[in-house]
Amino acid sequence: SSPLFFFPPPLSLFVIMSSDLARRKLVEAAEESLSAFSTATESAPPPLTWLPSLSSHSLTRLLSALSTPTSTAASSFLSIALSIAPVASKLATPDHAPFFTALQTVITNRKVTEALLARAASVLVGLASAATERPSDSLNELTSSYFLTILLKARTQDVSKACMNNLCDALYKVKAILAQVPTDAHDDIVATLTMDKVLLAPSGTGRRLAAYAFATMGSPFVSKVHEAMVTSYWMPTGVSAATHKAVAEVYFRGWRLARGTADAESKEMERLEVEYRLEHGEDSDMPELLAPGSDPASATATLNVMEKHLQEAVECAVHCAEEQAVGASKLILDFFAANRRAAGVDGLLEAMYAPILWRALAAANPTVRLQAATVLARAFPVVDTDAPPADRASALQQNFDAMHDLLKDEAPLVRMAGIRLVGRALVNFSELLPASTVKS
Repeated sequence: SSPLFFFPPPLSLFVIMSSDLARRKLVEAAEESLSAFSTATESAPPPLTWLPSLSSHSLTRLLSALSTPTSTAASSFLSIALSIAPVASKLATPDHAPFFTALQTVITNRKVTEALLARAASVLVGLASAATERPSDSLNELTSSYFLTILLKARTQDVSKACMNNLCDALYKVKAILAQVPTDAHDDIVATLTMDKVLLAPSGTGRRLAAYAFATMGSPFVSKVHEAMVTSYWMPTGVSAATHKAVAEVYFRGWRLARGTADAESKEMERLEVEYRLEHGEDSDMPELLAPGSDPASATATLNVMEKHLQEAVECAVHCAEEQAVGASKLILDFFAANRRAAGVDGLLEAMYAPILWRALAAANPTVRLQAATVLARAFPVVDTDAPPADRASALQQNFDAMHDLLKDEAPLVRMAGIRLVGRALVNFSELLPASTVKS
């Protein structure tokens, strides 16, 4: 009953069986054997002694069965191969790369059942583990290629929410592989990670994976994701509020990851510089070779591009004439305002709003003033709480002055928006308002 002894002979026999029923029975027996073994041990299987024999006396025939599109055994063999592969992948060596490459080809070219697709996703986790424990260029390349296969399968095959959860979970577990993915695959990654079925995967790992890629794959990738988000979710009509919230979560998580990376790298650079100057003198210039493995300039550039695109949301919310785009922008900005207690968010909000909002509130066009008043009501107070006290007081006063001006605006709708702003401020932020301001 142990797969250690069961698999090798039947695998050789499998490819020469002519009966579909015999193949199906062999698949069932293999699956039952592997399941029973895992249940009985309640732990990871011991080293699979049959895996070396797989590559010696069976691999040639197995690869032939896999690579023949018209083979009557192909579908049945894919099932048994994916019964073996999740366990085998953890023990994979470069010698087994042809087997997994052939398996990858079949998964790419054929429609795979959701049960087998879930097994295929678990193979990815096993390969990533093997590449970590036994580093080699071939295993790293295989793992990266297999990652793209599963990622693209999530886009090209219509699957249930449960299956999408499984795929997103597996991809997120090995998200560090994204660093190895060639740049010519970035468009495919963007197209997949910005799909609504990925963003709305119930477990949330799809959104976390998209945010991780958003924050770590460089500023050109950020711009591609932003362009895809605008095209798919900001401008079109009929996009659900749940989808807008999911998009906002990707932006927020991505921004926090990018900010954390940039801050950590800046602090590391400062530490290295202090150590170097202590050793070589205060007047010494720190050489570039002391920079850490990842480039802080690149991390900062990613953060700057991300914040530039977020500021475009403010510009759109204030000036755009398209109602759908205005609503989408407000929902994304609302997500940041709702999480303003997170480190740095207040500073980000002031940096995004200040260059646009105060000017728009004084615009000649009453529609612009109305939209600006609505944005201010949702973002109030626009203040960087980490700024020096004098700067905070100045920024608060600017908010109060804007409230006074809105209440005296010549346009009735703008005055109504000002009243809503004052009411929200009195209810939610009364501790920020001086008594003289409240009275006025």
